[in-house]
Amino acid sequence: MIKIKQGFEIRTICGENLIVPLGKHNIDFSKVIYLNETSMFIWRLIEKGVNGVDEIVEAMTEVYDVERETCLNDVNEFLDSLIENNIIEKNNHVQN
Repeated sequence: MIKIKQGFEIRTICGENLIVPLGKHNIDFSKVIYLNETSMFIWRLIEKGVNGVDEIVEAMTEVYDVERETCLNDVNEFLDSLIENNIIEKNNHVQN
């Protein structure tokens, strides 16, 4: 399962979707992450309780005209950036 850590939410500022840290312990605006349409789609799936990368890729390939392999690589790259920035956690007990 992929889960957004407590203390982060999306805010739309000047037409841009941003991941915003909340609370004193999360204040570090040097790592602001802007979300485009597809990354926002992934974020919403995570908020709904997606079980893993395969589920995200399946949902994305149904909505967007993208090959599965390309989608898988892009999703993993985005999720890795969220993990590196301590925004999400990914339970390794679930397949991808």
